[in-house]
Amino acid sequence: MGVPIKAMVAVALFELALRGRGRRIAYGAGVSAFFLTLHAMSAPAAEVAPTLYRLSILLGVPLLSGAYVRLTRENARQARDRADAEEPRRRADTSNREIAERLYLGVSTVKTYVASLMRKTARPTGSGWPCRRHRAQASITSRRTSGLLVMMPSTR
Repeated sequence: MGVPIKAMVAVALFELALRGRGRRIAYGAGVSAFFLTLHAMSAPAAEVAPTLYRLSILLGVPLLSGAYVRLTRENARQARDRADAEEPRRRADTSNREIAERLYLGVSTVKTYVASLMRKTARPTGSGWPCRRHRAQASITSRRTSGLLVMMPSTR
């Protein structure tokens, strides 16, 4: 069999492995192997072992390289799909982080404001607080604002 025929068989098997799946590839490889074996064994000085080796190279290399290219394309497509699916989630995480930062700034501003009001309205006594009522009120306010800060997700 001439080199152009072998090259055409190799290209056909490569395309078959690149575009086909399963049984279609097996049928194409089987038919090619049958006819190539029939042709190779019809030669007068044909030995079995070298002929089978040449046929395995002629059939195997195009099939394996076509399957490799097909799998590489599929993996690239899956990676693109995963990246496309990840993009909205990444945008949502960014916006959630920005909201959490704004809320944290708002809570810390309120906490600072409440503390400054407490300092302004407090009447000095011996212990630094005007009376028990103001101490209890400051303690409750402090617990409320620090509880908000505990519930905030980390912004980092």
